[in-house]
Amino acid sequence: MIKVAFTDYYHLKDSIRGHLDYYEKLDKVEMKYQVFWGNQGHFGYWLNSSFYENIADRFGVCLKS
Repeated sequence: MIKVAFTDYYHLKDSIRGHLDYYEKLDKVEMKYQVFWGNQGHFGYWLNSSFYENIADRFGVCLKS
């Protein structure tokens, strides 16, 4: 059986986040951008460059010039 690595990106002010207890060896990455609690915390990942940089780093891709 192939084991797939899973990364949990989360923000402490994300109103929808919860614990991901299903996965083994879960890699948790706290997103730290300035927002108010709620929707900004939940949807802010998509507007934050560190989110994409972290994913690219995991695949060995250089995004910075």
